[in-house]
Amino acid sequence: MIHITDRPEFCGQAIPAPARRRPAPTAAPEPSRREPAVTAGLPAVTADVALWLTRYTNIRTVYDMQANRTRTVAYLRVSTDKQADRGVSLEAQRAKVEGYTALFDLELVAIEVDAGESAKSLARPALDRALAMLRSGKADALLVVKLDRLTRSVRDLCDLVDRYFRDGKRALLSVGEQVDTRSAAGRMVLNVMSSVGQWEREAIGERTSAAMQHKASQGEYTGGAAPYGYALAVDGVALVEVEAEQAVIADARALRATGLSLRKVAEALDRKGLRARNGRTFAPAQVARMVAG
Repeated sequence: MIHITDRPEFCGQAIPAPARRRPAPTAAPEPSRREPAVTAGLPAVTADVALWLTRYTNIRTVYDMQANRTRTVAYLRVSTDKQADRGVSLEAQRAKVEGYTALFDLELVAIEVDAGESAKSLARPALDRALAMLRSGKADALLVVKLDRLTRSVRDLCDLVDRYFRDGKRALLSVGEQVDTRSAAGRMVLNVMSSVGQWEREAIGERTSAAMQHKASQGEYTGGAAPYGYALAVDGVALVEVEAEQAVIADARALRATGLSLRKVAEALDRKGLRARNGRTFAPAQVARMVAG
């Protein structure tokens, strides 16, 4: 007789039913892994993707900000060895450029220092190194505390702007004058300052020339060697006549009045043994100045 049971048998032994596997419990997502503003109301998979994209975007943004920072070389200068030894001015300049780069998020790649160098020319070791970094592409901007640290010459400043900063590929930054040629407005400010500086320089030259001419018309000393026939007075301002030289001037005027050329007058004075202060024969230009008075 065959007995039918709910379990199959093998060789008279009932085969046990396979054990049922319980599904593994699903771990609850950690609340900190999802930002509510991004993942709220989204299915789990979609929320994970959104979270990944948000984090990737944030990382990429930080990377782009770092990659786009302007690489800047700072240039510092003091004009005297005494200032360089004390270091006060250099320390103040260094603090200002470091604070400026931190404020405007610039990458300070180098600080070049000319200690005890005059600004009368652009031939300075540290400035040469800073400009070389601009030419080679190691830096994108040149930073100074004030433009007079770079140069006091309007012509030199204009030359630097034309050679390095006019095309906008490189920038000139100044802390004191708030110049930033990375923008059109900054370039305009620099051009206006250069023009004003050039005007001021020419105006000073005109006033100085007018003052010197007035002093000369009053018979006052205007610098340099006293003109032939005169000597500097004790007060260091007025000119007094030298009797022997005034006699030579009188002879020159008398010879010129006879119709002789300036060269012939000089030769005639030489034949008389009358010569210039350096012991040489008078030049025609010297004769012209003597007879013109």
